[in-house]
Amino acid sequence: MAKKITLLIMLLAVCSLGQAANYLTFTAEVDSALFMMKNDGGNKPNVQYSMDDGATWNALPERDTIVLKKKSDKVLLRGNNPEGFSRSNYEITRFEIYSPIAASGSVMSLIDNTGESKTIPESSSYCFSSLFSLSAGLTQAPELPATTLADRCYLAMFSECTGLTQTPELPATTLAEGCYMDMFNGCTGLTQAPELPATTLAEGCYMDMFAGCTGLTQEPELPATMLAEGCYMYMFAGCTSLTQAPELPATTLAENCYMSMFYDCTSLTQAPELPATTLADMCYRDMFSGCTGLTQAPELPATTLANGCYYSMFRDCEGLTQAPALPATTLAKECYCEMFINCSGLTQGPDLPALTLVPGCYQYMFLGCISLAKAPEILATSLSSNSCKQMFSGCTSLSEVTVHFPEWNGATLQWLSDVSATGTFTCPRTLIEQYEFGASAIPFGWVVRCLNEEEGNPINYLTFTAEEDSSSFGLISGNDKWEYFSVSCYYSLDDGATWNTLKTNDLVVLAKKGDKALLRGHNPGGLTEFIPELTGTIDLQPDTVLDEFNSDVFHNLMYSNFVMTGSIAASGSVMSLIDNIGIGKRIPAYCCFARLFKDCTSLTQAPELPGTTLANGCYCEMFSGCTNLKNAPVLPATKVNYKCYAGMFSGCSSLAQAPVLPADSLDEECYYGMFADCTSLTQAPALPAKEYARGCYQYMFKGCSNLSQIEVGFSEWSEDEYGTATDTWVEGVAPTGTFICPKELPEEYGVSRIPESWRVVFTNEPRGGKDVVSGSFFTWTENLTICVRGVDGLVEVYNLNGQLLRTAQASASETLNFTMPSEGVYVVKTATGSVKVEL
Repeated sequence: MAKKITLLIMLLAVCSLGQAANYLTFTAEVDSALFMMKNDGGNKPNVQYSMDDGATWNALPERDTIVLKKKSDKVLLRGNNPEGFSRSNYEITRFEIYSPIAASGSVMSLIDNTGESKTIPESSSYCFSSLFSLSAGLTQAPELPATTLADRCYLAMFSECTGLTQTPELPATTLAEGCYMDMFNGCTGLTQAPELPATTLAEGCYMDMFAGCTGLTQEPELPATMLAEGCYMYMFAGCTSLTQAPELPATTLAENCYMSMFYDCTSLTQAPELPATTLADMCYRDMFSGCTGLTQAPELPATTLANGCYYSMFRDCEGLTQAPALPATTLAKECYCEMFINCSGLTQGPDLPALTLVPGCYQYMFLGCISLAKAPEILATSLSSNSCKQMFSGCTSLSEVTVHFPEWNGATLQWLSDVSATGTFTCPRTLIEQYEFGASAIPFGWVVRCLNEEEGNPINYLTFTAEEDSSSFGLISGNDKWEYFSVSCYYSLDDGATWNTLKTNDLVVLAKKGDKALLRGHNPGGLTEFIPELTGTIDLQPDTVLDEFNSDVFHNLMYSNFVMTGSIAASGSVMSLIDNIGIGKRIPAYCCFARLFKDCTSLTQAPELPGTTLANGCYCEMFSGCTNLKNAPVLPATKVNYKCYAGMFSGCSSLAQAPVLPADSLDEECYYGMFADCTSLTQAPALPAKEYARGCYQYMFKGCSNLSQIEVGFSEWSEDEYGTATDTWVEGVAPTGTFICPKELPEEYGVSRIPESWRVVFTNEPRGGKDVVSGSFFTWTENLTICVRGVDGLVEVYNLNGQLLRTAQASASETLNFTMPSEGVYVVKTATGSVKVEL
């Protein structure tokens, strides 16, 4: 009797165990269904299987193919693995299912032998990692009842299970690091995601969970409001059938939390609301990148940004036509970098209210936005490293840009490359005056305007105005050793509305008197070139000094010059041939304008030459042979360069008035032959320099047959092994005249000294250096007043820029008093001479 009772108790226990067990079960859905278990990296868990409903159990051999002969045949699986089924990303055990097989029962039977447990051991990271990955034959997932998870416990568990059409329930409300990472990645048969009730997230918990699930059409709810680093990273990337995004209620974000969440979700038409006001580094990076169906961006209310927070957020969203408002005034590193890159439908950008930029903040922001015609106004006054690098590159329709920053600061590399060929660039005048043009600054060919209307329009094109009908002009380039070379030059006959290329040797006709042509070009290397075969390795930088005016290098110069017919007056700035708009004051290259108007006998008026920073030979022979030129342009530079004015007005037989030459520090041959053969010139410009430079005055006034007054500041004659600085400088001047000089200068006469038969007047300083005698009149100063006596006729007072400031008629017996606006150096001019006066 006792034996029967014991046997009954054992039978009841076995029955009780059988009822409680929930073994992982594989059921064949076709005859001869196959699967196999594989171990990688030395992982060898305890696994048993039963093909007779648990009556007998055998160890499951590794890499042996198990055959379920008939449809509906089953195999049960269990194991005793309290430390986890797999141990790391490289030490895993997985099932390879080759035929249609439906899994059921609890996967936990591989841990606890029965499938009753709901806790994945804390120590078992990667517990079920890749368990069914690449099993195309799996048609149904087993139960995943665990409510307590471990790090990466389900990592890639069903990745690439293309036959899986339904997901298991995921009841856990508290997640672990990377627990669902890549879990259903590439499951193209899935149409619906499981419920995700978790409210406590962990780093990377949903990362790539449904990436590549191209059949997914219904999104899960995501109720969590407290996020973790990378929690939703790439979660729905490549879900090309997903049309609606889940709500995202979090207001405080975590680093990378939404990064690439909807990457390439091409059917997504509406973005979720994004109420977050506290951002984190890279939180929205690439979130909607490649969402080509997205037509409206969500509001982005945050005013405090984080590094890279919006990086590539809407990249390739070609259906997006309007950008969201970006209210932040304090930026972070790369915060908007690539934000709208290749948004080809974007026609309107957001306001950009920030005043101070940080490294990379706008870098590539609108690159490739081919429909954007007007750039958002950049209010920033301070740039930083690469802050605007390639910001609008490839925006082929862009034709309007307004900025407020005063200098380039190297922050705009290629920022306007491949934009519209014509447009308007509005900026502070200080930025314009740097005259930097090209893809990294102001686009070539664009109209440039000052930011503030009161600053006026600074464009000052070189202008040719016909003074008689059918006047014409053209541009030729070359010399007898080089047929031609090309310079950039454009002209407009309709006040800048349209521009045409001025080709070498073409003639442009100004049909009627008064017709005008505007000219511009981009020639940062000047309008001359050198023949390399003949110049060898000579350094031709702007500060290069060459030995002789007639050097081989000069004669091997390929130069551009205008030819003219009829009668033409030039005006505007010659610098528009260099910088496209005529605002530059720095001449960029050796011999920049050499011979530009040489022998233009039709030229009656010279253009403006505003350069204050010159280059060697920059104006050499510029107006040589212009026999109808009556007045010289103002020459404001106070520092002269080697040969800068050499031969500049030689042969200008109608030139009656020389420009003021304010320089008191000279360079070699700077005035060499400057006014040679100017037969109408009666008075030389004052030459205030007290020191010589080699050959500085050579041939300066040679052949000026009517010149009768010269005033100099030097007090000794130059003589060295190279000759005299005034060699042949007054040969052929008027037979009588006045030479004004310091009394210390020796009275030596001849073509290289004081002209023969001229009277000499010494400048004196009886009142502490403020009084000057010049010819027949006397000048002195009292505070801010210039006093002039002994003039019978007109008296004019100029500043050193040649601007007329004061004028009056006088008689020889009266004293004129001119009150000036400030201290400085002024020039008093009369019919008999001119002097410099210092207040």
